[in-house]
Amino acid sequence: MKEILVKEVLGVNISAEDAIILKEMMNIDLGNNIVLDFKDIKDVPVAFFSSLLTETICKKGRDYVSEHLVVQNLSDIQAFRRVLLGTSCC
Repeated sequence: MKEILVKEVLGVNISAEDAIILKEMMNIDLGNNIVLDFKDIKDVPVAFFSSLLTETICKKGRDYVSEHLVVQNLSDIQAFRRVLLGTSCC
């Protein structure tokens, strides 16, 4: 299992565009489980999760992503879940 501390990669003020960097890191290890730790990050835009997950969901499927990707310390877990389940509107 690979753990990524998001603030070490992107800082604490993240935007939707920052997802590109994180997505590349995830794609390298998506065959394994990945933990994204959002410790100390207050606001994560829904568009960030959309940019981060959409391509991988299309390639691997929602079930695969939900089984291999774990998020921790996320202040708005519902935003992540809406994108993962396909119920968000950005």
